[in-house]
Amino acid sequence: MSLSYETAEEWAEELSLSVDPDLETLEAYALQRHPEVVAALGTQGAALAERIRPGASDHQGTLSCLGGLLLFGAIGVAPILGVAIYAEAPGVLFHSVPPIEAAHAVPVSSWCFGITTAVLLVGAIAWLARGARWNPMLLGYAVLSFVMAGFATVGLANVAARDEFAGLTGWLWPVRAALLVAAVVGIAVLLRVRHRAPGEEDAHGDPDPDPGQPRPGTPAGPDAIALAAALPPEDRERALADRNAALDALGRRGFLTGGTVERARAVPLGGLGAFRWTGNPGAGTAANG
Repeated sequence: MSLSYETAEEWAEELSLSVDPDLETLEAYALQRHPEVVAALGTQGAALAERIRPGASDHQGTLSCLGGLLLFGAIGVAPILGVAIYAEAPGVLFHSVPPIEAAHAVPVSSWCFGITTAVLLVGAIAWLARGARWNPMLLGYAVLSFVMAGFATVGLANVAARDEFAGLTGWLWPVRAALLVAAVVGIAVLLRVRHRAPGEEDAHGDPDPDPGQPRPGTPAGPDAIALAAALPPEDRERALADRNAALDALGRRGFLTGGTVERARAVPLGGLGAFRWTGNPGAGTAANG
């Protein structure tokens, strides 16, 4: 999806005479083929950038979300399946399906908890590499794994005894490993409950004493002028010509004086958001800046 007008000149020609033109919006229309530049124009530009071709980003976001859900589901199923595979729930839900024999259930359960242990270890390494901050998702998975592994430690022994299954000891090692690793990871995350990510600290701590000022050490946003200057020459020239044509249209329709149009045309592409001007008396009096 694109903006309401294909060019900035069209936007300027259709602008209502009852309002002052927003030159940041004008430039956003001229640069709408390059959302990354529009997003850097300022508050208005960032809002307009969200409207430019959202279909592709929405589609990509949906795929990413589905992929994440599938991955989380596969990871989360491992400890649950490790218990469900030997339990008698299938016989309760579907009376025609008997409980799975220990010869099949025990190895499957053991593999499930082997996967669980590997996921916990990889998650713990990634958690440490990212600063070992408070992570409720990792804690939740550790708790789930600990509980399921605890059930399996007792349940597999009962199933093996019921079906006279030999060789249980070797299959129990992954279950015990999952139990131990889950306990260690869970305790480690709990000990870091006060060490939150910067965004979470702001949400739970004191408000910013001066929201209008950037935080010390916080990098500034991308420079729209620099981004526009880095565009391919033909794209940059097309956007600049459209922007200047829109400025001429605003001057012709009485929104801007001739001198203001000339000064605005001299501003580098991407810089109109910082351009200060005063509207014509007959077309609105609000100052833009």
